[in-house]
Amino acid sequence: MPISLLALKPEGKFRVANALTPVLLYPIRTIGGYLQFLNITGQCIEDLEREIELLKLENAQLGADLRLQENGHRVTAYQLVKSRIIGRDPSNINGYLIINRGADHGLAVDQAVIC
Repeated sequence: MPISLLALKPEGKFRVANALTPVLLYPIRTIGGYLQFLNITGQCIEDLEREIELLKLENAQLGADLRLQENGHRVTAYQLVKSRIIGRDPSNINGYLIINRGADHGLAVDQAVIC
């Protein structure tokens, strides 16, 4: 085979080299792609580990806040006002309810109500 390659004209050698290049470079390209994949994967793992640490810190803070509430130290105090539903939105498009309490009882417009 090598002797036959020597006998080829320069154009023929170029064609043979052009045909063999992808075959000979395949292992190098494959290994290069695999190493690039490992690098990207390693970076993703590092990013996820940082995010886990931030979530652990946030979880610890939320747990501390919850323990404060359980010990009777309320972060926000709510005043409960009992009321009755005395009317409804006839079309029920918006789901409005009318209750028998208002500003005289300490409620304000656009305040949340739980029924």
